[in-house]
Amino acid sequence: YTRPERVRKALEELGPTFIKLGQILSTRADILPSEYIAELDYIREGHNAERFAVNCKDTPFIIHIPCIHWETTTDSVLTLERIRGIKINDLTVLDAAGIDRPALAERAVHIILKMILEDGFYHADPHPGNFFIEPDGRIGLIDYGMVGVVDAQTREQLVDIFLAITSQDVERLVDTMLMLGFSKQPVDRTQLKRDLEYLLSQYYGKLFGEIDIGPVLTEALTVVQRHHLQLPSNLALLLKTLLMDEALGTMLDPSFNMTAMLEPYSKQLVQKQYSMDYWWRNLSRAGVDTVRLGIELPQQIRRLMSDLERGNMQVGVNTETLKPIINDIKQMVNRVVLGIIAASFIIGVAILLTVYNKVIGLWWVGALFIIGFVLSFVLGIYLAITIIMTRKRK
Repeated sequence: YTRPERVRKALEELGPTFIKLGQILSTRADILPSEYIAELDYIREGHNAERFAVNCKDTPFIIHIPCIHWETTTDSVLTLERIRGIKINDLTVLDAAGIDRPALAERAVHIILKMILEDGFYHADPHPGNFFIEPDGRIGLIDYGMVGVVDAQTREQLVDIFLAITSQDVERLVDTMLMLGFSKQPVDRTQLKRDLEYLLSQYYGKLFGEIDIGPVLTEALTVVQRHHLQLPSNLALLLKTLLMDEALGTMLDPSFNMTAMLEPYSKQLVQKQYSMDYWWRNLSRAGVDTVRLGIELPQQIRRLMSDLERGNMQVGVNTETLKPIINDIKQMVNRVVLGIIAASFIIGVAILLTVYNKVIGLWWVGALFIIGFVLSFVLGIYLAITIIMTRKRK
């Protein structure tokens, strides 16, 4: 990603308040460079709304996407068709209007799930303030600044998670979690497996539709944080949207079951994942890649051999990873040298002892004996202390 794209994604992850802040900043050409303004302006939001309108054209009786008035829309002003209706979180007015709240919860959640799991392009800020119930029963949806995309890879990962949970396959779930997340430090696979086993054991024997998805996602995210795994931003945004979607349904209907609504979509994803059309497309792509590799490989090998012959090949070594090993070797060599010196003094003292009585009249022989004994004792004590301190640090 470019730096402006990273700024936009960071604002999206921080939430709607920061998205609005970014859109306000996009009106200040005196503060932000042009490439940042292009990434944060309202025109992008307008195009998002139009894309949602195209995706929802088959369900006009359920959802109302406001039209964009492009003639009065600029990068700092977005002009939308006005939405009139009851705010979806105004429960008293909804009841007074005789609106069936459980049915409304299913329709509202269905809108977001369809965007995520069928269209692959979804509204990533489904909080109650963006939903209005119009007089004709349609749900008016506003604010298209925060959106998410579900690409083919994310869809495959969702299928793997679904299959791992429904089959209680902990190993598969561990593999998927490690593929999804990345960490700057080693991950204890055994402990991760124990944590996920405990998580799945709470739902053993239950059908997928009987599992409360909210606590499962919350506990799974806790496990991810405990093992210092970092999820890709697109997946983190997806999970956050699912949790907000469930909260919306539960607000309208305390008995709302998100997982029951997810189940048919999950089965549909699995069927697509293992359909003949899916495998044929992947095999075709793999065949094209193999042919391209066969054509390019001889040329790449020829270039490599040419660089080797000319001496242009350079090998980089990261010395930072070798420093601890080099330091250990240095300490070991120093101890060996000190040990040899101490042993030499001891041997020398022993030789002096054998001849000391014969040269009793020479006073300096006794002095050498005492100095050698003291130095041997000091070196021995020093070696013992350094070894003990090294073990304690480890």
